[in-house]
Amino acid sequence: MTFAKRNLLALIIFLVATIPRPTPAQVSVEVVGGEGSRISIAVLSFHGDETVDEEQRIGQIISADLMRSSAIRVVEASGLGAGFNDQVDYDYFSSAGTDMVVIGNVSERDGKIEAQYALVDVARRKRLVEEAVTEDKPASRMLAHRIADRVHLLVSGYSGAYATKICYVARDGHSSKIFISDADGYNRQLVYATDSPIMSPQWSPDGTRLAYVSFERQRPRIYVHNIASGSREVVSKFRGTNSAPAWSPDGKKLAVTLSKDGGSQIYLIDADGGNAKRLSDSRSRDTEPSFSPDGRHILFTSDRGGSPQIYRIPVDVRGRAQRVTFDGRYNTSPKYAADGQWFAYVRMENGRFSIAAQNMANGEIRYLTSGRDDRSPAFSPNGKAILYATEVKGRGALGAISIDGSTRWGIATYSHDIRGVAWGPYESHRVEASQ
Repeated sequence: MTFAKRNLLALIIFLVATIPRPTPAQVSVEVVGGEGSRISIAVLSFHGDETVDEEQRIGQIISADLMRSSAIRVVEASGLGAGFNDQVDYDYFSSAGTDMVVIGNVSERDGKIEAQYALVDVARRKRLVEEAVTEDKPASRMLAHRIADRVHLLVSGYSGAYATKICYVARDGHSSKIFISDADGYNRQLVYATDSPIMSPQWSPDGTRLAYVSFERQRPRIYVHNIASGSREVVSKFRGTNSAPAWSPDGKKLAVTLSKDGGSQIYLIDADGGNAKRLSDSRSRDTEPSFSPDGRHILFTSDRGGSPQIYRIPVDVRGRAQRVTFDGRYNTSPKYAADGQWFAYVRMENGRFSIAAQNMANGEIRYLTSGRDDRSPAFSPNGKAILYATEVKGRGALGAISIDGSTRWGIATYSHDIRGVAWGPYESHRVEASQ
């Protein structure tokens, strides 16, 4: 076992002691980087899973989730099963080089589905954690995602983002539809449909609302949409451009792009649309704001230097915008990671759009994708992966890649043209769209 693995396994023991106990695939995963430092995990078939369709089986969903982690290597375990009360074949998994094994039972009662599971340390020949998780029966996949998040936390030291939601805009002819789904693309729900273009959906920090731009009255307006109730209201309808909404970390304000005073500039408005305050002040086009996690700064795109680049400006004090991208002549669409250490953006080179990430502290740049038309980056809530709109065989699609570039995957949307994406916060897993 490598030194890195020993450190991670030691961390597991600490986490188990300090964290309180909680009472076929649409995803094709490609591992690009090496797997030598990853913790290897086998997820066995849960007892009781045989009564449901294959795509609803708890063990299979957990395994598919963990395959998208850059910290874990999932060991093939098809055909193998072990119930919560069974003994693991330690000799077999030790010889196969497996570090951890997940086993469990699943049962139904009174409209609820319960999974008992255990995370087993092969080298120590002991169970590190035993837990039970319960959900309403229709939410069996979310139950599996919650277990995957928990296992990921115990193994890697940070939670996965499997029990979360994503949002995207799908165009079909002249119509636009906003969908939300689980992070793996399952359980897709229609939020809103219109015959007019919709752009730039963004989740509120509490995961209950979406802000977006709609052209329903022949010009752009910014709406805030309550997902559960289906109600929505116009929060910005100034003369000219109203675009690119971005929530403040406390959910009380929106940074937006307005041209009401001539030229597109960054403004701050209340979440209900009041108290517009101008932040940027240039003769160029300033747009696509993104709040830092502490709410003190905003990244945005501007062509004030002659070509689109990314700048940063303070929110509460009058300050000069500082340019932060210098590599290449076209860099747009910045999005902060939740920890503020990185921001993702779109770069164009030789007519191709791709996703990159830059470290805020030292300026390190990671060129993550190499597609022909990769746009609209959005970080996972743990900051470890980036969702983006891409093109596959001439059709719009969703792609995702880990922040270290080692793992990438596609997400099926059943749509022809994807125009905007957003990854919801952890709270979003409890939100269901009004029907």
